[in-house]
Amino acid sequence: GLSLRSEGLQQASLGAKKISGTNVPQDASLRLKADFSGNNVSLDATVATATDSVSVQGDLPKDNLTAVSTKFNMEVKDPTVWIPVELPPSVPELGKLQVSGEASLDPATGKPRYKTTIKTRIGEFWPLLALNTTVHFSGDDERFHTEIHMENDDGGTIDLEADFDKNLNGTASGKVERMNAKFGPQIMPLDLTIHSAEKEGNKMNVIAETRQGSVVECTMNFEDKFSLTYFGDMSPYEPWALDWSMGQFELQERFKIYGSFADGNMKALVKIDTIPYVWHVTADSLQIMLDLTRNGIKFSNGIIYTPKETFDVTGDVVWNGEKPHTSWRVSQRHGGVCEGYISIIYSTAIDIKSDSVEVSTIPFAKIKLSENLNGRVTGTWTQNFDTKVGQLEASISGNVQPFNLEGQIKAHQNGDTVFIENAQASHSKNRVEAEAIFILPNDSNPDFTPTGTLPIQIVHAWAQAREFSIP
Repeated sequence: GLSLRSEGLQQASLGAKKISGTNVPQDASLRLKADFSGNNVSLDATVATATDSVSVQGDLPKDNLTAVSTKFNMEVKDPTVWIPVELPPSVPELGKLQVSGEASLDPATGKPRYKTTIKTRIGEFWPLLALNTTVHFSGDDERFHTEIHMENDDGGTIDLEADFDKNLNGTASGKVERMNAKFGPQIMPLDLTIHSAEKEGNKMNVIAETRQGSVVECTMNFEDKFSLTYFGDMSPYEPWALDWSMGQFELQERFKIYGSFADGNMKALVKIDTIPYVWHVTADSLQIMLDLTRNGIKFSNGIIYTPKETFDVTGDVVWNGEKPHTSWRVSQRHGGVCEGYISIIYSTAIDIKSDSVEVSTIPFAKIKLSENLNGRVTGTWTQNFDTKVGQLEASISGNVQPFNLEGQIKAHQNGDTVFIENAQASHSKNRVEAEAIFILPNDSNPDFTPTGTLPIQIVHAWAQAREFSIP
C-alpha cells in the first residue's frame, strides 16, 4: 500500500511497499523523502526490486526553484528484463548495468549540464570477445563529450573519444590495442589507430591505420542498417593479407583494396602488383574479389597476370564447418585447368587434379625450367600428410626441343614406403619402362639404411628399354 507521513513541519516521506504493473517485471518498492528545513528543498527517492535499484537526490534553492541539481544512481542486474520487446539474436548480451550521474541547471544560461558514467559488460559478438565497457559523457543540450573504454578478459582494449552536437554530428578518434580475433586457425590482430572520424547526418568518414602501417579510409552508413565502404592502402607485411595462406604468400610492395561491409559479410576487390611468391609461382600482378564471413573467405573473378599468360582463379578458405579446407581452380587461356583441395586444421591432406595443363607458361617461383620445354600434364595426386598415405597418377605429352616426349607414371605411398607401380617414357620409337619400391628416411625406423649415396633405401628396382636407339 501507499503511505504518506509528515515528520515535523520541515520533512515528509512517501512510501509504497509493492508496485506492480504490465511494464514492471518485478514487484518494486518506493521510498521518497523531502526536507524543507534548509535553504534548499532536498528530495531523496529510491525505487528498488529484489535485484535492481534506482536512487535520485535533488536540491532546489528556495529562492530559485529553477536552479535544480540532481544526482542519480541506477543498478540493474539484467537489463533485458526491463525491455518490453524481445531482442533479436544478433544483439549481444548485456551484463549488469550501473549508471551514475549528476545534472544541474545553469542559472545564468538556463541550460542543463550533466555528467554520466555507464558501466556494463557487452557479450561476445563476432569477431570480438566479451567487453567490460565504461562510458563517460558530459555536456549540455547543445554539445557533449564522450569517452569510451572497452577491455576484454585478455587485456585487449578499445578507447574512443568523441565530441558531438545535439544532432549527433561531430568528430572522434581512438585506438584498438592488444586486441585479436580468431578466424579459423588464424589469430588476427585488430590493433589500429583511428586518426579521425567525422560524422554528419547518417554517415561517418573514418581514417584508420593498422599496426603494420596499412591505411584504411571508410565511410559508415547508419541510415537503415549499419554498412560501410572502404579503401585501403595496404602494407606488404599486413597479417590480414598473408597469414591465412600459412606461409604460401609473399609480397614486396604496398597494394590496394576496395570493399564494403554489411550484414556480417565483408567484400573486397584486391589489386596487387608484383607477387614474388604464391604457392610456388610468381606473378606480375593479381586482381581478385574476396568475400569474407565468419565461416571463411571466398575468392572469385581472379586474374593472375604473368609474362607468358593470364590465368583465371577462383577458390575459397573455409575454417568453420565439418571439413575446413582451402580450394582453388586455375584456368589457362588455352583450356588447361588445375584444381586443388587442401584440408586444414584437423588434418593436412591435398587432392589435386590437372587437365591438359601447359607447363611452359607456369611462372614457377623457385624452379627454373628450360625455355625449350613445352608440355601438357593431366593427372591426379591425393596425399594425406598425417597418415602418409597418397596416390599419384599422371601423364605428360610435350617436347624438349628438338625431341618429342610422352610419359606416364602411377605410384602410391603407404607410410614411409613409396611404390612406383609403373613409369613409362617414350620418344619416337624409344621407350623406357620402370618400377620400384623404396623407403623414405624416417627417424622412427631403426632399420633404415640408405642405398649407396642416395637419401632413400631401395627395396626393389626394375627398368626395361624397348627398341631404344639414339639418333
